[in-house]
Amino acid sequence: MRTPAVHHSEFSLSGSQGEGDFGYRVTEWTHPHFGTWSQKTIDLGYVKVEQNQSRFRERIAVSYDNDVSGVVHHCISVQGSMAAHVPDHKLDARLDSMKYHNMYLSDSRYHLSIDREVVNVHIEIDKDYYCRLLPQNEAWADAIREKIVQHQVYYPGEFPLTPAMIQSLHTLFSSPLSGPLKKMLAEAKVQELLALQLFHFSDRAPQLPARDRDLMHAIRSYLDTHFLEEHTLKGICQQFGVNEFKLKRGFKQTFQTTVFDYLWNKKMEHAHSLLAERQMRILEVANLVGYQYTNHFSTAFKKKFGYSPSALTE
Repeated sequence: MRTPAVHHSEFSLSGSQGEGDFGYRVTEWTHPHFGTWSQKTIDLGYVKVEQNQSRFRERIAVSYDNDVSGVVHHCISVQGSMAAHVPDHKLDARLDSMKYHNMYLSDSRYHLSIDREVVNVHIEIDKDYYCRLLPQNEAWADAIREKIVQHQVYYPGEFPLTPAMIQSLHTLFSSPLSGPLKKMLAEAKVQELLALQLFHFSDRAPQLPARDRDLMHAIRSYLDTHFLEEHTLKGICQQFGVNEFKLKRGFKQTFQTTVFDYLWNKKMEHAHSLLAERQMRILEVANLVGYQYTNHFSTAFKKKFGYSPSALTE
């Protein structure tokens, strides 16, 4: 089934705008065919932070033709999935729930495929300010800066949110401060989020050979469809003909997480879906994802999402 497409300007024809809590500007657009799109924005001048929420009738593709060459994008999906498509560079940057990515584009033509219900945080940073934030005399930072300065596409991939990032987001949008203090806090939290994300690149080892990367992707694909089963490193190694050292090192280098942390995140995301969309009981979901006791499951769930599973069942 073909995804319906709409130009973003069609939403602006039916928008209502007002001042939100503590200095955020709140805008809501209603499209006669596709539904509503709300946005909470705080503009710091060189940085703009947006919290977007879609309530569409179906997944849609929203096209843009504005110049984005002056900014770097950091996108975070709190709920639902979306993807950026840049046809001139054949780039498809998918962003799943509880993941983030960052990118620089020199193109003006792109479109976003957006799920029916998505909560997304988009941080738009002036590229010159961003380059000044990057550390000097660090090979990884110099490589990023060079791409941006030369107007080359920069997209390192998709990465999982960490508990520290989730806490920063929570503070950014729920603080009771207002006025200048609100902006001061927002600036600090944006820089904290950028530092936490860039840390992954500062600590990355050289990429694996293509054959080894393909093997790691094959292992991840297998885990994506068997994540509810019990796994051991020895069992995975036997199935894919790899030794344990190579598996642990290769998986971490390729996906910036361990095999068991990856499985844990998959289970928690599945649990969230079962509670939020299917309204299953907490005990039933806990047992399904491998927890014998609901209190242990609730602790793990809160560590992942920042709130208890009971919040989805009340």
